[in-house]
Amino acid sequence: MNGSLYDLGIPYPIWDNQPTPAQASARTATRQGRQVHATIARLAPLIPYTGEDDDLIEAAVAVFVAGRENGNLRRARIRVSGLVRQYLRLYLPHTASFQGSEVPARGGRADLLWSHPVAGWFYDELKTTQGHDPLTAAVLAQVDRYVDAGIDCFGDSFTGVRLITLGQRSESRIIRPTGEVAPLFGSELDPANLTTEHGTNSSVGGGL
Repeated sequence: MNGSLYDLGIPYPIWDNQPTPAQASARTATRQGRQVHATIARLAPLIPYTGEDDDLIEAAVAVFVAGRENGNLRRARIRVSGLVRQYLRLYLPHTASFQGSEVPARGGRADLLWSHPVAGWFYDELKTTQGHDPLTAAVLAQVDRYVDAGIDCFGDSFTGVRLITLGQRSESRIIRPTGEVAPLFGSELDPANLTTEHGTNSSVGGGL
């Protein structure tokens, strides 16, 4: 049989593989979330420098935000860089020691692991989703598993998990070994209350 489908009067089958705006937005958010996580993990071991070395931050962002899938590369890097800087500015525990990233923990991988000479061991779990309540049942169940993993690994030296909601500062939480969920800022794992000279501020984060 010669001729195309069009010549034979048969319409072409049409497959629309283009994502909807909502799907495209979700894919972008997921991709940028991975890039933020990877960049912070790259920078976390460099605690003395990351708060003030713009070139170091931009170089790390450029490693992970590359390729045509990012669309406008400059805009994508600005977005990722902004969230990375937020972590470094507000959450980085300068007096703690970085112990690893993507740490296996009860069927998952905790984003960052830290140890502090007085406050003990704690995980950071980073979330970059915006536009809705980030403290979903699934997220809290995930963090509960990490709390159990921390207790298993570090016993009484484990202080809890910092659930860090980048872009939604007021939603960041500490989940303690007791299972208590409380605001991160003002707690014993608020970076402002972590010092090597005085340990944690015992007047905050009650309930332990």
